[in-house]
Amino acid sequence: MLLAQTYNDAASTAAGGVAVIFVMIMWFLFVVVGLAAYLIPTVIAIMRKKQNIAVIVVINILLGWSFVGWVVALVMALSNDQVQQITIVNQQGQNPSTVITPQQPSQNPPTTITPQSSQYTEGSGTSALPDAGSAPPPT
Repeated sequence: MLLAQTYNDAASTAAGGVAVIFVMIMWFLFVVVGLAAYLIPTVIAIMRKKQNIAVIVVINILLGWSFVGWVVALVMALSNDQVQQITIVNQQGQNPSTVITPQQPSQNPPTTITPQSSQYTEGSGTSALPDAGSAPPPT
């Protein structure tokens, strides 16, 4: 009888140990999956190389615990970055603009274009700009 009781104690101890290990593994998986879900907006922002990634990370970490903060961070991570649009307006009567050509500075001075006359000067010579459909002037 003593042998049977010892066997039952060993079996219950082994079963208790397996249960504890199972609970620890499940707890670890729950924490890892929860942390991954919590940081989804940050991961998306990093993968999309967002311009405002620091703001998204701060909102996600500090306000993500509330569902509203997490959704705001997710929307910011999924939105498109605003592209800066530059509009060039060519108005008559303005001073000539200087166009820098990709040449070495010692070879030629920059080309000056005047909007009124459609003339340009390059170096010491002056000639009219070619029309869009005509051949380029000989060099």
